[in-house]
Amino acid sequence: MEIDVAATDPKLPSKPFPFFALPAELRNEIYAHHAATENTVTVAMRRSRVSEDWHAGYKPLLPKPPALLQVCQQARTEYFPIWVSQTEFTLGLASDSSIEVVKMWLEWIRPFAGYLNQMSFILRGEKWTEGRSDLPPHGWIEMVYDGWVEYWFDFRKGVADGDLIYVDGERLEYSAPADRSEMIGKEREAFGVTVEEMRKKRQAGKLVVGDVKKLINALVRDHGHLVETRVLRRRFGPW
Repeated sequence: MEIDVAATDPKLPSKPFPFFALPAELRNEIYAHHAATENTVTVAMRRSRVSEDWHAGYKPLLPKPPALLQVCQQARTEYFPIWVSQTEFTLGLASDSSIEVVKMWLEWIRPFAGYLNQMSFILRGEKWTEGRSDLPPHGWIEMVYDGWVEYWFDFRKGVADGDLIYVDGERLEYSAPADRSEMIGKEREAFGVTVEEMRKKRQAGKLVVGDVKKLINALVRDHGHLVETRVLRRRFGPW
């Protein structure tokens, strides 16, 4: 004889909740509340295991998609644009392997690229590896700016900026808020101009994945990147 667990345990529902019978406005509020808990995604090499090998267990894998995108087609269609609009995507552009992951991700997100609001980009090129910096030491760490830089934008806040950073594996360290490097002044200005064009397209509902690719290509062109054979992943991290 089989026991009906739902019938004997009052804490369990006797049948699935009819979520899709709720009004669309209410479903969207629930989606938005849930998206707030999944608001940061790294698009770069992903560590599948801890390893002492030169690659340190990192592989060119796409980030895991949110569970709600895998429930059913209707949930995917409704939740995808809300999730994209509320999530900050950090893209690793410092190595050729990571750039390949970014390319795959751009194809995956292509149908919903017009909902992007917040992105950041991690870069490191050979021409920036001289260990020079115009920023003072910050906090407990003697900051060594050896070629790492981050750019970021947020359409909702009207922010587009960039600065030198310190990277140790997956850990990112930043200078004090009052400090700001002028070593990348021209690159920062060009970034701001491109992002403003993208923001206007976003407002007009015309932002496409090609606009994101244009921005990425400009950043990689200005800063370069390292080939995988020159990357020690234990210190380089996923970027």
